[in-house]
Amino acid sequence: MEIRKITSEEKKLYNRLSDYAFGEWKDKEIEDEKLKWMNVEHCLVLEEDGKMVSGLINHRLKQSVRGVVKAMSGIGNVATYPEYRNKGYVKALFKQTFQDCLENDLPVSSLQPFKETFYRKFGYVATNREIMFKFGGAAIAHYLNFTTDDNWQVERSNSAQAQQEFVDFISKEALKYNGMVIYDELYPGWREHLFQDDLILLVKYKGEVKAGCRYVKKDQNIRMNDVRWTDITSRKLFFQYFARHRDQIGSFTMPISMGVNFYNWFQDNNKEYEIKMSEGAWMVRVVDVISAFKDIRISGKDKLTYEVTDEMCEWNNGIFQLAAVNGKAVMEKVDANVTADFKADIRGMSALLYGAMPVEEIIDRGWLEVFDVEKQGILESWFPVEIFFNSFWF
Repeated sequence: MEIRKITSEEKKLYNRLSDYAFGEWKDKEIEDEKLKWMNVEHCLVLEEDGKMVSGLINHRLKQSVRGVVKAMSGIGNVATYPEYRNKGYVKALFKQTFQDCLENDLPVSSLQPFKETFYRKFGYVATNREIMFKFGGAAIAHYLNFTTDDNWQVERSNSAQAQQEFVDFISKEALKYNGMVIYDELYPGWREHLFQDDLILLVKYKGEVKAGCRYVKKDQNIRMNDVRWTDITSRKLFFQYFARHRDQIGSFTMPISMGVNFYNWFQDNNKEYEIKMSEGAWMVRVVDVISAFKDIRISGKDKLTYEVTDEMCEWNNGIFQLAAVNGKAVMEKVDANVTADFKADIRGMSALLYGAMPVEEIIDRGWLEVFDVEKQGILESWFPVEIFFNSFWF
């Protein structure tokens, strides 16, 4: 058994493994152009007897975690041919991946699971998922009457013209969302693949971008992604642009966060809104406890100690102290003889960091044990539940 990265010549071979797991098997090989998104430095495979039998992609991305930018491991394309399953190969790949994350300063990781309980074994915990929201043109027709001054501009461009300006805007806005992936440093081939056939809408005030999205127009439908606006005026101009597609577009689809009251955006809708819950909540994991919690905003001057256990990442095992210093978290490993306030496995620490669930729920699942009950209130104030919202799929 050998674990290694692939070569450029092996992209098609890895894609066939991935297609067998998630796509459609075809005798004809995929064209090179359609694999430009794949960075061979991030593709890890396991070989047995010289055959590529299992693999995953460890994308190097960035993510907003409670409004703090963290370098992130984005796991995708986890696949094993059926005759090689149940041999612990994926576990071996994840152990190597976490070691790579440590060496490359990627303290957190996220993925879209095919089965939550499968990835829970590797320390991942479920958060929630974005909602795909569909509405008709009648719901935004009232925006057609909106007027504003000449300081505002609405621009439609192809991706080649406006891509960088758009990416700069949404990267800044990503900090408003817990869990949002920031792709301003995306691998060039992937970025080209991502924006292919996209149109870009930008709403500007005195030349500064205030709202925007990338979208695809197909037949009588428009699908928007990376939708952002910064104020009410930019929102009105955003929807006004799409309202101008009347008699041309039958429906619009966009991802929205859970907990958003979209009814405030619309008026006189003449048909039902359609809500589609994406299957499988986003799952998250702390890979390096010290770096993952660094600079997270917490208040006061308290200090809490945790006895942490992590089967997959031995560097996370031990006693750690988390202190609030000037409104930010500082985590450090301390002497093993220090008395801990809490005992947590890595799932408990991951759920705390991302706000995946209330502290009470983490305790109920057995991922957190409280030794000092008086400290539980501090923990709850530091790590309240946060909605996870990410519209970048990998």
